[in-house]
Amino acid sequence: MPNTSDPDHLLATILPFAVAMEIHRMADLDPATRTRFITAHAPHSADLVGSQADQLLQGGHDIPQTFAALARGIACLAHAPRGVTVYGRHYCTNHDHCTSEDTTDVSPHTRRLLAQIGATNA
Repeated sequence: MPNTSDPDHLLATILPFAVAMEIHRMADLDPATRTRFITAHAPHSADLVGSQADQLLQGGHDIPQTFAALARGIACLAHAPRGVTVYGRHYCTNHDHCTSEDTTDVSPHTRRLLAQIGATNA
């Protein structure tokens, strides 16, 4: 049985669900609004995670805010051409733009998860 008290394991386990929820939330936005949202939130997410990521693994009072910023930032990057791969999971909203060498680590589970939440061409 995996060590569920390991913060790295817990983060890698629950992060895909949080990212999927953020991708789904952005899917409801029209393209112009989504672009504005990504432009506004991606830099903030990067700054927050960059300055407080250690709290995700070591504990701290800003864990919920930092975790949400991480999930939101990954969801923003999923809208970029070729998406993004984090903890061995690939996230994208248009899988047709991903090349075969960029997607070798896309698990069937991740494809199903993205398809279930309505990501286009997942």
